[in-house]
Formats: sequence, structure tokens, C-alpha cells
Amino acid sequence: MLQKTDEKKSPARYVKDFLNDHLIRMACGGVIMDTERAQEWSSRLQTMGALEIEMVGKYVGAWRRWSFCIENSC
Repeated sequence: MLQKTDEKKSPARYVKDFLNDHLIRMACGGVIMDTERAQEWSSRLQTMGALEIEMVGKYVGAWRRWSFCIENSC
């Protein structure tokens, strides 16, 4: 279970601003999310495949429920 945290003290607050500023551009093909350099250091990432469409749908659904994006933007 997640603990409630003071939003001003949480580093996660930067993610919301980042997603608000960049999610649409990134989701529309303006950015390729490459993990090549991270894979050099992470044995876990080396064995992982691409995200399945169902998992992407779960993320987008959660972002919509949490108002990180609106219906037509992601």
C-alpha cells in the first residue's frame, strides 16, 4: 500500500510536469524512447522485451484516471 506523502517533498512531482509538457510530443512519434545505454548496465533490461499493447493501455488508462492526460490527448 502506498503512503501519502507531502507533494512538495516528493521527487515524483517532477514527473507530472514532465508528462504535462512532453507526453503528447513523445507519444506522437517525436521522441524514440531508446534503452540501449541503460541495457549496457542493467541485466534485467537486457532480458526484457517491448511492452505489450495491453500494458500500454493500462498505463494510459491510469494516466486518464489520475488526470495526467485528457481523453483526446493520449
